[in-house]
Amino acid sequence: MDLSSIIAELKREQERISHAIASLLGGSTPSAKVDGRKGPRGRKGGMSAEGRRNISLAMKRRWAERRGKGASTQPVKAKAAKAAPTKDRRGHALTPAGRKRLSEMMKQRWAARKKASD
Repeated sequence: MDLSSIIAELKREQERISHAIASLLGGSTPSAKVDGRKGPRGRKGGMSAEGRRNISLAMKRRWAERRGKGASTQPVKAKAAKAAPTKDRRGHALTPAGRKRLSEMMKQRWAARKKASD
């Protein structure tokens, strides 16, 4: 092969590669300028100022309600008797009767273990 045919083949290969790159980047021709962006610009998520303000106001209302309820003058024992059922780690409600039943079961298990180890 002579030098001119090698150069011609390399130039054709260069054109094919530049067309492939241009089509991958979204341009129609290799002469189209690519500014490095990978897609159209736009908001990348986040929240509008109005949305942030609404959430802020809602949280302030929630904390004000919580502070208002915490200033109650009821005795502690009376509060405990009227308290809503607590939730276990999975989020299920646990009534006082259920809590007592679990407590008794655990005491029985501990007693059985202690008896078995003695």
